[in-house]
Amino acid sequence: MMVGFYKLAFGSSPNKSILTICASTDNKHTKFYSNLAYQSSQLTPCFEDMARLFGEALNAYRSTNNRLPSEIVILRARRSFDEENWASEVNSLLQALKIHTRNFEFEPRVTYIYYDTEPKETFTYMRAGREENSIAGTVVRKAVTSSSYDFYISCGQSYEYLSRPTYYKVVYCTSLWPEDRLQQFIYSQCFNYMGISGVNRLPAVCRYAKRLAYFVNTLGSDCRIQFDKLTHQLFYL
Repeated sequence: MMVGFYKLAFGSSPNKSILTICASTDNKHTKFYSNLAYQSSQLTPCFEDMARLFGEALNAYRSTNNRLPSEIVILRARRSFDEENWASEVNSLLQALKIHTRNFEFEPRVTYIYYDTEPKETFTYMRAGREENSIAGTVVRKAVTSSSYDFYISCGQSYEYLSRPTYYKVVYCTSLWPEDRLQQFIYSQCFNYMGISGVNRLPAVCRYAKRLAYFVNTLGSDCRIQFDKLTHQLFYL
């Protein structure tokens, strides 16, 4: 199961924000659950709403598969990621997970990641004496990364301008997956976005969560859509 969260300021009001979620609900990552929560302030910690939305996504997965996932990868945009409160975010999600697994004999393994699509770093290589952008699928996890669990993935190759990789930092992990398997999984999901026929810079759930946030923001406060009836449809594409 892969989960993407995104937070966006709501309209022109500095006191409101939208928190969205998109989560895959099948093993092939072809079915998705989407939902949102309105927050009264951009400065309000969002871990309570995250836990509620995450719990609803787990229920959606269980209703589709009659079981819970064995692995859960959660991704959060760095711009909307509160580095001071990340521990509270993780703990709230783990508590929600415990509530939904208390009647099961196992607990899914969790990997919590925040990402940045605009890092300062760019990577090139020399080819026939000419400097070129990194090849699609390039993973950088040494030299420029920290001693903690972080890495860069270049999803596409540009020939006209300097392309930037996407930066990922794992802040919590109980998974037994080796690093390369997680990186391959993230890269594979960059081809899973239905709005683009090709590779995307982010896994599909991250783009869907972001797309939903901007869709709702465009509708504004006059929005009358009953989102609870559309949670299993990508109506915002």
